[in-house]
Formats: sequence, C-alpha cells, structure tokens
Amino acid sequence: MGGSEATTVRLFCPLLAKTVPFVVWEEQRLDLGYIARTFGLDPATLKLNSHFIGRGVDLIASSVTWNSLLSFFSARGFPTGKDDQDALVVDGKLVKVGTKRLHDPQDSVNGSCYVTEYEVDGSNRRPQPGDLNLVKNKRLKDISSDIEERGNYVPNAITHTEFACSYMSENLKRRREDEAFLASPCKRIR
Repeated sequence: MGGSEATTVRLFCPLLAKTVPFVVWEEQRLDLGYIARTFGLDPATLKLNSHFIGRGVDLIASSVTWNSLLSFFSARGFPTGKDDQDALVVDGKLVKVGTKRLHDPQDSVNGSCYVTEYEVDGSNRRPQPGDLNLVKNKRLKDISSDIEERGNYVPNAITHTEFACSYMSENLKRRREDEAFLASPCKRIR
C-alpha cells in the first residue's frame, strides 16, 4: 500500500470473550463491516474502545486510517492492540438469528447451514412471487366461467325488454316524480 507498514492489531470482543489478531496497514482505512462479521456483530452498532467510528455505505470508515486511530487511542491512554493484554475492545450487538447475512463458507461445507422446504400445491419448492399472480388469475378464470354458465339460464325475454316506467330507460338516469307519473303507461290512473 505505498510504503505503509503492516502491523498486527489484537481485537477483543467481551461479549464472546474472544481475541482475534488482525493484520492491518498504517494507511489502510478501517473496514468495520469485516470486523463486525469476524465477531458476528451488527455493523451498525460496532464501537472500538467505546468509540463509534463514522462509516460509509460500504461500512468502510471514510476518513479514519489505522495509523490515525491507533495514535488517537494511545494519546488518550486507551488500548492500542499491541498484545492480548492491550487489545482493542470491540463492542456491539450480536446479529439476530434468522436475519439475512453473509454465511460463512465453512458452514456450507460442514453442512450446518440448512434451508427450510416449503410445500406449495403439493410440490416441495419455495414460493415464488409469481405464485400469488397465478392464484389471482385462476380465481378470475373461475369467476368469468361461472358468469358465462349463469348467462345461459337467464331468460332472453327479460334481457331484451325495455321498461318504460323503470330506472333502466334513457341513459340509466333516475326520473323525477312528474316525469315518472306521466311516462308510466303500466300504471292505471283511477
């Protein structure tokens, strides 16, 4: 990395009681996502020596290098990670079980990573986004075929008859009382 030296920094996570050696370069920016994955922590909650480090979208500190971080901690008397007794303290919340995260490649080799099987329409496969559309389309086809079948049972005489005294005549507008009384030949006037 352009003349910077590689050093080993020890990181300690009190939640797991685990110390990990970390090889870094002085001018390398902090990859907080990698540190969080190493300990199984949520990257959004990660703190080093109880200090929150600003990071970009890619979880890499935008302006903090390992050299500047270690000199900051040594000036204030915080651990700098030179050995196991002086390890940097890594704080954060553990990643919740069941959330989407990167799986350790070793898990798939050992077989400890498993996938739940779903049963849809009697087949063992995962539900797809298109399944919902298929159900809707099937329901629409059933409804339209049912309407067509019912159409055969309705007497044709009723469907073609015009009713002068009903609301169905003249553009489906409701008539006023005086129009309905005058135009109603089906009523008998006494």
